[in-house]
Amino acid sequence: MNRSLLMVIALIILASCRNAPVIDQAGFCTDGGDGSYLVSEMIFTTTSKKSQGGSTMRSGYTTQYLYSVNIANGETLKRIKIGDFKARVDYLGMAGGKAWFFSYDPALSIHSRDPKSLAIINNSRNIMERNPSLSTGIAEMAYEHGIDSSGRFIVITSKDGYQYLLDPVSLRTTKAGANEHRRFYAIKRKSYAGNFPLNDSLEISFDGSGSPRRTLRVMKKRFDQSSYQFYNRPNARREPNRNLYYKNTGSTEYPDISFIDPEFMADNNSSCGENNRNPLLHGEHTIYLLSKSILGQDYNWIISAIDISYAGAPVVRWRYEIDRQKDTRAHDRELVDASITGKYMVFAFKNTLLALDLATGKLQWQKEN
Repeated sequence: MNRSLLMVIALIILASCRNAPVIDQAGFCTDGGDGSYLVSEMIFTTTSKKSQGGSTMRSGYTTQYLYSVNIANGETLKRIKIGDFKARVDYLGMAGGKAWFFSYDPALSIHSRDPKSLAIINNSRNIMERNPSLSTGIAEMAYEHGIDSSGRFIVITSKDGYQYLLDPVSLRTTKAGANEHRRFYAIKRKSYAGNFPLNDSLEISFDGSGSPRRTLRVMKKRFDQSSYQFYNRPNARREPNRNLYYKNTGSTEYPDISFIDPEFMADNNSSCGENNRNPLLHGEHTIYLLSKSILGQDYNWIISAIDISYAGAPVVRWRYEIDRQKDTRAHDRELVDASITGKYMVFAFKNTLLALDLATGKLQWQKEN
């Protein structure tokens, strides 16, 4: 048997031992142009199996890959191999037209990449050279860093326990004050309970009413001038909370607008306020909702757009059911990220990427692992 044939057989055996790729991180990054969608996927390769007592134990290793996607057509722009668990990267977010990551490879640590080519622009060495305040080193866990609440700076934690705001352009740091608020978006499905304020005058929620389906409820408020003047006295230390001078005028339930297990989705790309680290994915008068097509495990995800205004009744503008998901495990259908960019909505599930037209809900493209 010649050497070339042996290599082909070895590659076939190796490929047969690999599990399907699993998307574990995703997010939109703009570079001043169209930007791109960044995706991290993990592939587990089995090196040995052991069966005992009716169960099979697999040993092996996980390899991380990073790739960028053209949002308009789903084309993969660049795909690179990151490496094993010790070299993995966590996506922190976008700032200054760059994609920012934390790498568990200490040679990279906090670093930025081009959103399309994924080429490294700056690494921790460049940052530390410009900032003597980081001479003790950069903390070694991804959760100790992030994007600040404004979306303009990277929050870096030093090994001596201080936090700094890094300007993504100059790479200069300033010490973060006591009231700095960081945003950390969990890369997993996010559900919101209770009422969610769409704006000062409208709050929305979904009520169960003893049924598996949950119904939309809209609460309206109005500005109360006398309350505002009372709480905004000349000696007031700060602007009063809006709940003090926006008064409830009542709520209305809309039984024709109901969903199975509805969930609000987090907007991972917007800046966020002091008390709202995970703002709702929504438009000016539109909310976007994730729900299930049927009870139990045999369901597809449904994405819906609901227009809500102060003057009229809410209207379901469109619904899109993601097909070909029923036959996969529920774990593989978990939502990783939902983003709005330009005229598209982009979704990453553990086993699927897709983009919808924001205005119509029409499928633009879909990629499955």
